[in-house]
Amino acid sequence: MEKDDVTKEKKSAADTDRLTRTFPFRVRTSAYNFEPDASLILKDDSAVIHDPRCFRNNGIDLSGGSVTDSAGRMTWILSNFVCPENIPQRGFPIDFPVSFVATPQSDKPCYITVKFIVPFVPNDVIIEVYSWNSKGEPAPSTPFYWRCRIPLTLIIT
Repeated sequence: MEKDDVTKEKKSAADTDRLTRTFPFRVRTSAYNFEPDASLILKDDSAVIHDPRCFRNNGIDLSGGSVTDSAGRMTWILSNFVCPENIPQRGFPIDFPVSFVATPQSDKPCYITVKFIVPFVPNDVIIEVYSWNSKGEPAPSTPFYWRCRIPLTLIIT
């Protein structure tokens, strides 16, 4: 084994040990607020509507953690985190905007960016997550925590 290979092997072991201490690989998804019964009351207050009104609404609020792959990418899909019986069907379609926030867990400067992908499956959400180092290059294997808030709209048929 060459000197560079030994150095890389030691650095890889040290990186794995550091990640294990700072980011548990088994991070449970948390559902802070799942409101399937329209019990969330919101106030519609905008510059267009001069008479704010209160209305009942639904929503999904999830959080968890993940790690980007060796290319600095990860695909987040709602149906990977919510069991099928809890994904809204015809009566409660997903409304927009969906909010997705990701925070990198690193001791070096890095960035996480996200991109919304239009799903082929109705009532699913797909987010592409990318990790970058301070030079704007992909940062592989970057652990991050995320939070996703999804409004649901009641459709009366």
